[in-house]
Order: sequence, then structure tokens, then C-alpha cells
Amino acid sequence: MRPIVVVGGGPAGSTAATLLAQAGLPVILMDRARFPRPKPCGECLNPGAVRQLRALGWSDEIEALDPGRMEGWSLRVAGRSFASRFPDGGCAWGVDRVRFDAALLARACSAGVDVREGWRVTGVTPRTNQSGPRVAYRMPPGDTPSPSHEMEASFVLAADGLRSTVAASLGLRTAYAGKASRTVHLRSVDLDPTLGHLHLGPGPTVGVAPLNAAGTLWTMTMVRDATDGLGGREDAGPLAATASFPELAGAEVASEAWHSGSFRVELASATAPGVVLLGDAAGYYDPLTGQGIYRALRMAQWACEAVQASLAGNEVETLSRYRTRLRSFAGSRRVQRAIEWVRRHPRVLRPTLSGLGALHGLDHLIAITGDLRSPLSLTER
Repeated sequence: MRPIVVVGGGPAGSTAATLLAQAGLPVILMDRARFPRPKPCGECLNPGAVRQLRALGWSDEIEALDPGRMEGWSLRVAGRSFASRFPDGGCAWGVDRVRFDAALLARACSAGVDVREGWRVTGVTPRTNQSGPRVAYRMPPGDTPSPSHEMEASFVLAADGLRSTVAASLGLRTAYAGKASRTVHLRSVDLDPTLGHLHLGPGPTVGVAPLNAAGTLWTMTMVRDATDGLGGREDAGPLAATASFPELAGAEVASEAWHSGSFRVELASATAPGVVLLGDAAGYYDPLTGQGIYRALRMAQWACEAVQASLAGNEVETLSRYRTRLRSFAGSRRVQRAIEWVRRHPRVLRPTLSGLGALHGLDHLIAITGDLRSPLSLTER
């Protein structure tokens, strides 16, 4: 059997590769980076993601990384705070993505995945009647540029991120838009380490979360419209966020700054013949409070089911079912768009949060962004 090729070694790609290998299928994973590698990210796993890791039986090795443990979120608007805890004992984790991604990739190696770091995929050709999907790639360069190569696969799973080379080569990406972010690690932060902290306005959105249980290391991400830019490198330090979080005035920068943007991506489709897109490559809409990792884990599971079913039967029907599953995220996207609209209108932001707090709607909102409840819970009385 020709191998299944997974493009990208982040959470979606590593998880998918591991599950396929555990099912007894030959899997090659290619990533242009060498791990461990930094990753611009808010570095939060919401309670839904934590539950997914536990269901997979992988939580012990992530807990061994000593993640920060957040029982809920504190939202700040114009100097006022609105705090809410996750329901049913839900807990979010703050985890350094360098170590988190490396741990998932190591699990893939242990499962028998042929991991090829430094291999750059340059394009994918979809399945035809004559052959399976074909993967064009470059091996790690030596003293001279590496020549191009091509491989025929039985299936391709594209988890190669926001600027997916696979999506671009297949003509599936339709638009880039949205925001830019800058992430930096901090020490000496005077905030409650049992909560994540999010400033929604005015000004840029700022998220601060603990990266270990003791609260001695934190991650801070500033997000604003891409058209605004993020200024000079001084924006990477804690002083840029003291208007939102005075507690950061004495913080110490503990890392370089990592940048990302623009990062709202629209796709024409998340599949092509013999190809499935997952993770950020399947479309990205700026999720809050760790929803991105949750969706990566869920998409990895669905993609593996789709690949196995396609290899055994009707690929067209199976890939259609996969796309239908992805639409289950639509409700959360609508909630995110509503939050974004309110955030952009400061006059309604504070009274909206006050009203939600009075009606316990904020608790529902936190549960939704934690992927613990359906977006329909906002309409419950």
C-alpha cells in the first residue's frame, strides 16, 4: 500500500498521523521545520481540548509539562472586570507550544510514523483515475539547494497551517483577511494564575495566561487589525499592555516575540480528490480561549475516519460527510463574529457584558468558548 502523507507536524497533523499509524496504516509526516520550534499562538488549550486529550489517553504526558491550570476567564473592558468559571469542573491549560507540539510529534514517532523534519512540501496534485494524489517536495538542503522530488500517496492530509501550500496549490484558498498578533513570554506577572485574563477593549485585544501551575511563566498575546500593524519591536514587551493590565508594569520579558498575520483564512473547500485539509489549513477565524487546539484535535479524528472510510469505499460520499462535520463549528464562528462586532463598538461592549453577567449569559459564553456547551445555550433561560 502506498503511504498516507501528512503535511505539517503541528497538533492537527501529529494527532492525525498518530491515529492512522495506530490503525495499522503506513504514514509519512513531512514538516519544513525541525522540532522543537516556536509557534505564534495564545498557547491555551480550552476545556474541550483538555477533554479530547484525556479521551485519547494522551493527557498524562501533557500534564508532565506542568501546564498552567485555568478555572475560567477574567474579561476586562474599560477598566471593569467580569469573571466567570468553567462549568462542571472544566479546566483549561496554558502550555508552551514549543514543548506541546514536540510532545505530540514524539508520540507520532513512537506510534510508527515516518517523521521527516526539514522536508518542504511544494505542492499537491489531486487523485486522478490513473493515480493517487502526488506530493511534490524538497528534501533538507545540504551545501547546495535540494532538488525537487515527487511521491505518489494513497491519501494526503494537509495540516500545514494558515498559509497552507497544499491549499494554495489546489486552488482552494479564496481569501486572507483579518488580524495580526504578537506573542511573548513573561515572568513576574502579578495576576491570578487560576484564571486566564482577556482585555477586549478599547484598543487591541490582549490575552494573558499562565504557562505553569505556579504562575511563574506567562504568555501574552496582543491582537489587532492587520491594517493597524503592531508597531515597533517595543510592542513585544509588557509595557505595551499596561493600559490593559497594570499588573504587567513590573513584568520581565522571558522570550523573543513571535508574530502572525494576517490570520483569517477562507477556503472554497476543505477537500479535493484524495486530499483532506485539517487544522488551520482548513480555514481559520481567530478563535478565543484555546478553541483552535480543540478544533485541531477534532478535525484530526474526523479526517482519520474519513481517510479510512475512503480507502475502504466511497470517497466522494465520505469526504462530503467530513465537510458536513466541519460545518458543526459554524455556531461557534457566529458567536465569535458577534463578540468581534461588540468589541468593535465600545459603546455597547460594556453594557453587553454587564447584561450578560446579570442574566448569567456570561457563564454560557465562557462555556461555549471552552467547547463545553453548544452555542444554543445562549438562548437557554
